[in-house]
Amino acid sequence: MGKLVGNYRVHEKYSCTSASTKTFVGPEVPRGRIAILTFMSVSDYTTNAKKLILGIRDAGSTDTYVLIEQGTALAEAYTVKTEGEVILLPGDRPIGIVETPSTSDVLYFVAHGGYYSLGE
Repeated sequence: MGKLVGNYRVHEKYSCTSASTKTFVGPEVPRGRIAILTFMSVSDYTTNAKKLILGIRDAGSTDTYVLIEQGTALAEAYTVKTEGEVILLPGDRPIGIVETPSTSDVLYFVAHGGYYSLGE
C-alpha cells in the first residue's frame, strides 16, 4: 500500500417521496488510488423492518454486497454498519441500499476512510 494522500467521506441524507428502493452511490475512487473505508453505514431513521445493504459497485457497474441485514418489526435499530475495513480499487464506489422504504422515511448513508496512492 502507498502513502495516505487524502480522506474519503460520504454523508448523504434522503427524504423518501415514494416506497421505491433507494440506492446511495458514493464517489468513484480515482485512477492511481485505492480507498480503505474504515466505516460504512446505511440507515432508515424512520421505519424498521426494512432490508439494509452495504456493498461495492465496481467500474463495470457490478454490485457486490458486503453486508445485508433484514430488520424486524420489533427491532430498535434501523442501521447496518461495517466492522473492519472495506477496500475499494480504482473505479469502485461504495453503495448503500434501503429496500422499499416507506413514503416520508428519512434515510442516511455514510462512508469514511482514506485514499492511498498506488505505486509510490
